Order: sequence, then C-alpha cells, then structure tokens
Amino acid sequence: MRLKAGERLKGLRELAGFTRQEFSNITNIELTRLTNLEKLKARVAEDEYEKLGLLFPDIIQWLAFEGDISLEALRVSENKLCRLLAARFEAGQIPEGYYFEEVIKQ
Repeated sequence: MRLKAGERLKGLRELAGFTRQEFSNITNIELTRLTNLEKLKARVAEDEYEKLGLLFPDIIQWLAFEGDISLEALRVSENKLCRLLAARFEAGQIPEGYYFEEVIKQ
C-alpha cells in the first residue's frame, strides 16, 4: 500500500471537493479529529470507517485498503455523494498524489 488511511481520507475529501469543515459536518467527524487523521497524527477508527462507509458505500474498499474503484458503480449508485465522485472523476477533477488513476476501473 502506498497511502496510509489518513492520506486516503484526505484524498476522498479533496476528490469530493469539500473543505475540512464541510467534510467534518458531513461525516460527523470532529474537525480537530479529521485534521489529525489527515495529518497522520491519529488512526482511522472502526466507527469512523463505518460512518464513511455509510456515506460513501461505493468507495469504501479504496478508503479501507486501497482497493479498486468502480466508476460504473459510482455512476449508478443510489448514494448522491458517490454520484458526485463519479461526476468529478468524469470531469477530470481528480486531485493528484492519491493514485486514483491506477485504481479507477471503468
């Protein structure tokens, strides 16, 4: 694995186009905690993975263990946040440094 969980969390937030404050509000992860996770000063806890999995069900495999991301699954997801991610992928709004291009599967 190239990225630690906190780095993938930051990549997910940046891909979605949210500020830390916005992402904190959406995920119900306290802002200070989110900052510490992203800066690798803390580890993502099981309950946080659960929250994130409920909010981003079609990308949790990547977030949890750098698994592949199915662009088609994101496109057709019932989850609006996953459809947002698909739209950002398709628009080329992909943050650099997170190896998304290697894990996105059509």
